[in-house]
Amino acid sequence: MKDKKLKMSGSEGTSESEICEMRKALKKFLSTEGELLMILKLEAIKSHDKKKYEYVQGRKEELSRIHSFLLRYGGK
Repeated sequence: MKDKKLKMSGSEGTSESEICEMRKALKKFLSTEGELLMILKLEAIKSHDKKKYEYVQGRKEELSRIHSFLLRYGGK
């Protein structure tokens, strides 16, 4: 499978359907990652593990930024 470049200054671009598939895959990843982080958060709370809890909070913030970006610029 050939690597395709995103459309930039006259170059051949990635098709709209491929971009849509990438968005779907990213949304699925964000959902799965969010679920895993909830499990880790519950484990951290149960075990009173402050480092694990802080890690989860940081990852949740990163996911939130990615999700916001996706909604703002890719919104479908």
